[in-house]
Amino acid sequence: MRAALAEPDLILLDIVMPGLDGFEACRRLKADADTRDVPVIFMTGLSDAKQIVSGFAVGGVDYITKPFQVEEVLARINTHIALRRANSELKQAYQPRKTWCTTKSWRHSGRWSPALRMN
Repeated sequence: MRAALAEPDLILLDIVMPGLDGFEACRRLKADADTRDVPVIFMTGLSDAKQIVSGFAVGGVDYITKPFQVEEVLARINTHIALRRANSELKQAYQPRKTWCTTKSWRHSGRWSPALRMN
């Protein structure tokens, strides 16, 4: 997908679009390893509960119905970008430790103890 080339921090997506609807676009984004972690916020005029639940089910992190307040949209965008950055930092901090723990031979009572891997 072209989104992978742009490396977006967040995607705002309408549901009603010509050709490919927003739900299918989100499914494809979440199926692609390069874009699966990019938060998708749906912005649409569809406001019934079934549509909202469907948006979350396909991988959306938020759902904003039109008409919307610009301040609210910006607050939601900032929140999801901050959450994505925090999640990325946690993954980066965890990865070196995970690699170190799985390559070292920790001993407890003369044998490997999986319970000690992350201690």
